[in-house]
Amino acid sequence: HFESTCIQCFNRLSFDQLMPMLEPPPVALPPPVSSSAEALKPASAASGYNARGPCAVERLQAAFDPLLDAAMALHDEAAGKEGIQKGVRELYCKLKDGELPGSVQEKLARFVSALEVRNLSEASSVREDIIRTTTTGWVEGGTWQWTLKHLVSAAESVAPAETLHTAPADQELSAEMAEVMTALSRMLDEARSSLDARRCDDVTKKLEELKAALQNGFVMESTRQQLTAVVQAEDMKAAQKCLQQIAKNDFQGSKAWLPALKLLFR
Repeated sequence: HFESTCIQCFNRLSFDQLMPMLEPPPVALPPPVSSSAEALKPASAASGYNARGPCAVERLQAAFDPLLDAAMALHDEAAGKEGIQKGVRELYCKLKDGELPGSVQEKLARFVSALEVRNLSEASSVREDIIRTTTTGWVEGGTWQWTLKHLVSAAESVAPAETLHTAPADQELSAEMAEVMTALSRMLDEARSSLDARRCDDVTKKLEELKAALQNGFVMESTRQQLTAVVQAEDMKAAQKCLQQIAKNDFQGSKAWLPALKLLFR
């Protein structure tokens, strides 16, 4: 009897009354994606691209372009030749889009420096280091990492350029990072009485490496923020906590100079 009553009630409903029952509930749509350059910027663009630095695309092109024909000649099939061109295009795009972290850019700059003077053993060694930090060990054909190997092979038969591309020598630090370096230098001066000459020289060298990394755009934005927090910390414990965050989030990019800061803030 209950089922019969329900059917009769259902039949009395008009079409307009039935439609809301049959339609699925509304689904909330995601907010529209901004078309601004900032919204389209990759999340991995942590250190950005420095067109005036040692890893500038212009410099890479000056080093790689004379090698492309020889690199493509290593392949008989069209796919291999196209892979060389595809690899360099991918690398240039990743650099310009800020997709390569500073630690990778630093290695890439060393790779180019070795390739420019035909120190091929060093170039190969740096390339292997790049592979370890940017892949799982498997390098697919046509990728920029794959292309670097073929550029090294091509360089065996191509003489180096008589004039090397040089980036501007002096690149200014941002005001904020200049303050950081000034504070660190002041701390080193204060610590000289408690450090032996060897340690002082080592810290000085590492601070110079940090300054160069900052000038060349090799330091992640989050790491720059932590460096500011380090020198503004109210006590050593707070500064050490910031250094721990740098080590945790940017070990590859900071391992060259971070030990010096740990020594100053121990």
